[in-house]
Amino acid sequence: LTNGDTGSYLGGLVGMNDTDGVIRNSYTSGSILSKVYNNIMGGVVGYNSGTVTGSYSTGRVNGGYISVVGGVVGENNGFVDSCWATGASVNSTLESQVGGVVGINDSASILSASYSSVPVACGSGCQVGGVVGVNNGAIHTSYSTDSVTGGTYSMVGGVTAQNGIGCTISFSYASGRLSGSDSTTVGGVVGENSGIIRTSYGSGIASANVYSRLGGVAGSNENNGSIADVYAIGRIMSCNECSMGGIVGENRGQVLRAYAVTTSVRSTTGTVGGAVGMNGPSGKMTSLYWNSAVSQIEMGVGYDVEGGANGVPGNLNTVLMHDSTNFRGFDFLTTWKIDQGLAYPNLRNIVNSPAVFVGPSKSHAKSFASLRRVGADLVLQLPVAAEVRVLNLQGRQILPSRRYDAGRQMLNLPNGSSAAVVQVRSQGKIANLIAEPVR
Repeated sequence: LTNGDTGSYLGGLVGMNDTDGVIRNSYTSGSILSKVYNNIMGGVVGYNSGTVTGSYSTGRVNGGYISVVGGVVGENNGFVDSCWATGASVNSTLESQVGGVVGINDSASILSASYSSVPVACGSGCQVGGVVGVNNGAIHTSYSTDSVTGGTYSMVGGVTAQNGIGCTISFSYASGRLSGSDSTTVGGVVGENSGIIRTSYGSGIASANVYSRLGGVAGSNENNGSIADVYAIGRIMSCNECSMGGIVGENRGQVLRAYAVTTSVRSTTGTVGGAVGMNGPSGKMTSLYWNSAVSQIEMGVGYDVEGGANGVPGNLNTVLMHDSTNFRGFDFLTTWKIDQGLAYPNLRNIVNSPAVFVGPSKSHAKSFASLRRVGADLVLQLPVAAEVRVLNLQGRQILPSRRYDAGRQMLNLPNGSSAAVVQVRSQGKIANLIAEPVR
């Protein structure tokens, strides 16, 4: 689909889905291209004020400048649930809002249980997010696994580039590479945060050029921003004249109960901290920790305007980070969990890896699903009832979606020797179990 008109709603399936409209279990595989500016584009729907659920796109979505571009929905003013994008690319040229699933998530809108595994990119002056470009609503249980790239004066975020005042992100994460240019704001979960981030994490690689802000969770946390129960395990690359922190690059809001194990945090002439790069006069820090043995950064905060009056991060080595008693204020009964003495803390009720590969001789179990091969068949073990969907690697559904009871379930694939993705959804959690082909 190619468009030459400005001011249009473009969708691979529907241009506009109105308030009472419902799009369910649908997909598109063709590419959408705009040769002009000021369009709202989505792989499935251009503009949504209704409901889109269980739908996906595997094609390219390429927008012109000053546009809103999403891998599934361009602009969402309704409800998007259990949707995903796995196409070749989602991108725009400049001054646009671009997201792997949704370009803009409007006020009072909800995006849940969705993901992107597609490269997302935009030129200068953009808001580029792995899941959502700009969030003015709520994002829950969603993630991104591919690269996110923004040009000069852009915001780049693993989940969303910009999280607005009062807007929420929870139980979400990103694991892809995040790249900015000059004067960019780059964050493992959010580029610039003015809202609320809870129970989320970043585990990718973040980089930018000069005069930028980089953080393992947020590039910047503004005056109204509140971040709690988050962590970053990844890498932050060198950046000159930058504010760089393992958790937050620049903090003017509140950060609670967070830790960072990030490597290669460097800035030749900027402010660099193992936890926070620069803490402003209104910035407050409570129960923040970093590992200087990993980051090679001896200061928890690169520069603190208040000289530590609003909190001082704690420096824990790897052995101490494997002990829950060293994380003051962390709730290990309901929010956090840990393999005592063996691993860093993890968040409960969140998928901690996007995909698990299982071959003829390999299996993997999660807290709510396990999958293994028996010859050409797949055996799914469910401790509780769950919704199950089976796709091929191109994202096309190859078995009908259905709800299975707890117990052992045999999945007979149309071509049993082929690779398949088994998506399991139960109790607000999602697992994508990928079965390798029989060789």
